[in-house]
Amino acid sequence: MADERLSLYEQGHLIVSAIRLFFHRERRLPSAEEIASQVEMSVEVVHLLCNQLIEEGIIGVVGGAFGQRFEVKDHLKIEDLPRSVDEGAMEREIEAYRAEREDKQKKIEEMFDRKEFEKRRREQMRRLEEQFRAHRRKKRPNPFDTGGT
Repeated sequence: MADERLSLYEQGHLIVSAIRLFFHRERRLPSAEEIASQVEMSVEVVHLLCNQLIEEGIIGVVGGAFGQRFEVKDHLKIEDLPRSVDEGAMEREIEAYRAEREDKQKKIEEMFDRKEFEKRRREQMRRLEEQFRAHRRKKRPNPFDTGGT
């Protein structure tokens, strides 16, 4: 596996090189999974790096029927990337993701814990029953009754 202690500059070079090499060999743009297999990194890390490189304008993403593919846009912008290793950057990203996921989970749990769903369902059933009863009570004219004889 590639050393995850590489700087963003070095990782950017790896990703751009993988995109170019894959395009040279296969004559098509690579997906994140294909890039990950070439640079021997996890798909999640490659997605994170690709998003950073997209923000910097170094690579672009092309969406199609077969998912997202990546292309090189401006490789010279790699030179502007930080060359120092930020030891805690990945951990901070992961922690932010976990906190966001936990927050969403809590909101879902609160919705079900407050019994709002059950309350709404009961109210809707009560209204439907009232409508049904009111509908049954109405006297409708017989369509076969001609009114005459």
